[in-house]
Amino acid sequence: MTDLATFLNARFDEAEEWVKKHEQKKADAIDGMSIYAKIPHMQAAAALGAAVSLGAGPADPRRVQRDIEAKRRILVRCQEEMLSGIPRLVHFAKQTLWEMAQPDADHPDFREEWKP
Repeated sequence: MTDLATFLNARFDEAEEWVKKHEQKKADAIDGMSIYAKIPHMQAAAALGAAVSLGAGPADPRRVQRDIEAKRRILVRCQEEMLSGIPRLVHFAKQTLWEMAQPDADHPDFREEWKP
């Protein structure tokens, strides 16, 4: 399961890179908006564009970052449970990591043999 934990951490790292890129895009959008905000008839368009760019939906970088942090905590707890040696907890932890990996099942580094 260490390989699966490594796989998951690599996917979390990739997601954090996405967050960094989109946070930079957000900063650039805010900087660009300030130019248009000085032109009265462009203020509404600039505000709308910024609202769309900054978003608060499922792809909101802040939400994605919180999701990554939560998943990293789950991963650590699962690793702790696997070290407990208690069969039921070990199985539950392995199953949890397996389920966490399913969104990336089409990734070239994903391995079916990780299934508990």
